[in-house]
Amino acid sequence: MKYAAATLALVAGATAHTVMSEIYIDGEGMGSGTCVRAPKNPVGAVDPVIDLGSKDMACGKDGTQGVARTCPITGGHQISFEYRQWPEDYSRGPLDMGHMGPCSVYLKKVDDATKDTAAGDGWFKLWDEGYDESSGKWCTQKMIGNAGRISVTIPDSLAGGDYLVRPELLALHNIAVKNQPEYYVGCAQVFLESTGSSGPAETVSIPGYTSMSDSGNQYNAFDKPLKPFTVPGPKVYKSVDSGASMKSQKQVNGLAPADCILTNDNWCGKEIPDFSDEEGCWVADKDCWAQLDECYDDASSAGSGNCKIWEQKCKSNQSQCKSGGSGPANKGQSLQPKADVIETPASSNGNIDYGSSSGSSSNSDSDSKNNEASSSAAPTSTAAASYSSSSPDSYKKKEKAPAYSAPQQTSAAEYKPARSSQQAQPTTMVTKAAPQNDQQDNVDVVYQTVYETVEAYTTVYDQVYETAAPAHYRRHAHRRHAIN
Repeated sequence: MKYAAATLALVAGATAHTVMSEIYIDGEGMGSGTCVRAPKNPVGAVDPVIDLGSKDMACGKDGTQGVARTCPITGGHQISFEYRQWPEDYSRGPLDMGHMGPCSVYLKKVDDATKDTAAGDGWFKLWDEGYDESSGKWCTQKMIGNAGRISVTIPDSLAGGDYLVRPELLALHNIAVKNQPEYYVGCAQVFLESTGSSGPAETVSIPGYTSMSDSGNQYNAFDKPLKPFTVPGPKVYKSVDSGASMKSQKQVNGLAPADCILTNDNWCGKEIPDFSDEEGCWVADKDCWAQLDECYDDASSAGSGNCKIWEQKCKSNQSQCKSGGSGPANKGQSLQPKADVIETPASSNGNIDYGSSSGSSSNSDSDSKNNEASSSAAPTSTAAASYSSSSPDSYKKKEKAPAYSAPQQTSAAEYKPARSSQQAQPTTMVTKAAPQNDQQDNVDVVYQTVYETVEAYTTVYDQVYETAAPAHYRRHAHRRHAIN
């Protein structure tokens, strides 16, 4: 089979991969990696799932392992998923435009989102979108124009409790050349606050909900004209109501400890012990560095930026040990950076009638049974678009995002001791600038090279005033990500 040079160039350019790295509830960022089952190792974190029978199809690489945090969301409210080419750096852009294909969002109700292994039965589709004829764009391309985000509304009719929420991108560009669909999936852990009593009429198993025999996984996105497209997997779910009156449940699992003064990813930093003399200060110092070790060890590929803030706290406390006095300085003050805020569309999947169970979809073993509503004479979506505009400029914020460059070590946030009488400040929010999407070729190759030429971790030794500190406190070794 022959392909035009422009087609082959587009396929060759579509090498920059992506991973879901952060969620937003009603436009407020939860923090990079927070409540997200992100890959642990930065190397290969953005690689797609290509084995459709792998457990990675459920929540991506390392997705069978829960994380410590579960974020609350109220029924009828929005959750947004942010995809990034660089898990720890939003400014690098979301995905190369050559990745053409549909998007979907699935849910699974679980007993405890922090422990559920994700793979298996229980999944149902909340929303999907394929090719939009009116704009001439695939859902993935519209997602890129929306700063790498997909937003959906969680129906208020759903029963409350713990859920895994799974966004899915399917890139079709490699099917024509390699017969290889690329799935980019991830999972967020949420607790749904709801008095609803409904659930899906039927569920599917992931893996198992789609296979290479499905037409969507064999689709040539370079055909002219495009043929009808069927989004893989089941149809959007139809609900069944239990008929019972439900009370809003109270979240039990995955809560952030009340005494956190800083979080990174799903790690929680707590205030170091009080002290009134030098010996006590070094005890507090040891506790500080031990927590820093935990911060870096716990950090996923989504980054360890806030660990650097904690590192500054530890260094500041060391200075106090040398000069004397009581502490800790800033006792109880929140060190949490301002939360990011994004614009969200007025309505995402709001026009979908989840209705009753009549006419509900069967399992996803057959395209003809599952997706009659998803297929048409020309590629179209099965639901409302999750975007407020077709123009990428409409998603850009007030701040200008930095241009693409090679990975650099992010500078540590400055830690400024406060007066002892100063009270902890409430967490505030800052509008997030849209990324610069330069469409760089082979971005993932550059990313891999960086991590292969430097150690993923480097050991850093902090000399702690050898003449002043007790011998057993003189050296503290801690690990941190090395991105040079």
